[in-house]
Amino acid sequence: MNKSPLLLLILGLLIVCGVLNEASNKVLALDATFYYENGNYIVRNGVYNLRSGIAAAHYDDSYEAKGWDVLSIETNGLIKDELQSYAAGYLEGVLTRKRIYNHFVNLNTYVWAENPDKKMPQYVRDFLESQRAWVRDSSAKYANDPFWQQVRTVYLQMEGLLDGYNYATTNSSEKISYAELQVMSASGDLFDIVNVKKDFRPNFNKMTSAQILQFARDNGHCSAIFKVAPDFSNIYFGHNSWFVFAAMTRIYKTYTFNFNNKLVASPKVTFSGYPATLASNDDFYITQNGLVVIETSNNIFNTSLYDLLKPESLLCWQRVILANRLADDAPSWSKIFSEYNSGTYNNQFMVLDTKKFVPGQPLANDLFWVVEQIPGKVIGADQTQILSYGYWPSYNVPFYKEVFTISGYPEILKRPNASDMLSYETCVRANIFRRDQNKVNSIDTIKNLLRYNNWKYDPLSLGQPGYSISSRNDLSPTATDATRSCSGGYDTKVSSILDINTVHIINGPTSVDQPVFVWNGQCPAKFSHVYDWMSIKWN
Repeated sequence: MNKSPLLLLILGLLIVCGVLNEASNKVLALDATFYYENGNYIVRNGVYNLRSGIAAAHYDDSYEAKGWDVLSIETNGLIKDELQSYAAGYLEGVLTRKRIYNHFVNLNTYVWAENPDKKMPQYVRDFLESQRAWVRDSSAKYANDPFWQQVRTVYLQMEGLLDGYNYATTNSSEKISYAELQVMSASGDLFDIVNVKKDFRPNFNKMTSAQILQFARDNGHCSAIFKVAPDFSNIYFGHNSWFVFAAMTRIYKTYTFNFNNKLVASPKVTFSGYPATLASNDDFYITQNGLVVIETSNNIFNTSLYDLLKPESLLCWQRVILANRLADDAPSWSKIFSEYNSGTYNNQFMVLDTKKFVPGQPLANDLFWVVEQIPGKVIGADQTQILSYGYWPSYNVPFYKEVFTISGYPEILKRPNASDMLSYETCVRANIFRRDQNKVNSIDTIKNLLRYNNWKYDPLSLGQPGYSISSRNDLSPTATDATRSCSGGYDTKVSSILDINTVHIINGPTSVDQPVFVWNGQCPAKFSHVYDWMSIKWN
């Protein structure tokens, strides 16, 4: 590729140019390559070519059969980083157009269901657009800073994704805006962005104890565990996501971005994802540099913390991408993630540095860090010593006392039965993990634990299907058809250090000791939900 088209492309990166897509909107081939030729962006299906292409992808469009599409994208390291990132986003937008639209319809219907006009409020749209502009302008202002150069690649990948999707969308009614795209990519951040406006914040003082527990069930996302083999021969890890079942359109992704930036420590990252998400949002990642990154979300009961939110920050999904890409180890992951904290999507992140693991030997310092975020603060520290006792569980309650207190948990725990879900020491999942973690000694046994829900017969479950490791809120015995929540644990991802190149994944609510979930008109979604385990060889 000669020099002048590249220069033209740099100048025109943010302009939606005409694209020659040599196939229809449907995915007709598993391979595709993004080129820039004669002033046009070109996506050629049926070709995987990084010698002259800017980015190439392999896309297995098999969601209906297996529960997951599988997408891998690699970029050409001879091309400027900005072009690589834009091309990767554009290519993904074209290839996954159908899935993006399906996921957008499902999530958009759910997220804004309680709004009078069923649409995104203008103040949320304004926040997202202001944040977009701040990232664009700041990365231009600090163009010579290697960190901000990487921020710009994240920004451009999203711009490419939007442009690629809208180009491949021939029906004008299915085109989407940047803010609408963020309903998917920043869905976790939106949980908190909607609280920028005080009138939209939950008023816990006016809630009954039952309503607070319902809030915790609906807004707590995910269960996770790291389990050390008793002889220190292996560490197993896994995660299941909790959210509305309407969000089960899934894509497992592997990105290999061969950037030239000196800060890049991990060109490749593999993760469980969704259409239009450049980060996992679950979150579950393994990086080429040997970091395993998993999170579960925490609630904010002290709503005055939302006064600290501002668009002049990096959203959680953006900071996770940067930390995964740039971190050498767990301490540096924590430091990078802390930069420009948005205070949105407030989670407990667990970072396992597999490079420090030696089978049969005591766990080394800084092998395992726990990082928790709230508006205005990120706290991270080495928790390897606790992990060395056998396991680390995570279940939507902050570990660090400072985060726990500032977030308002002590006050909310004064309510009757609040400890069932909100006590770090004695909530239902803490008790079940404590009792059953010693059963984990293989991939199959960690699968079983993370799919566990025997609420009718397990006394630790307190008779509640929404409290267990993989919740099933749709089975609530006290809910009516009008109040039933079609939400809960809807996937699982597991692996281990000794077999880290393979990730075992499943989509759909648990049916272990439970009836299989079926759509029955209660949920605003159209797509399938019951699948078997599949394995991904990612490296």
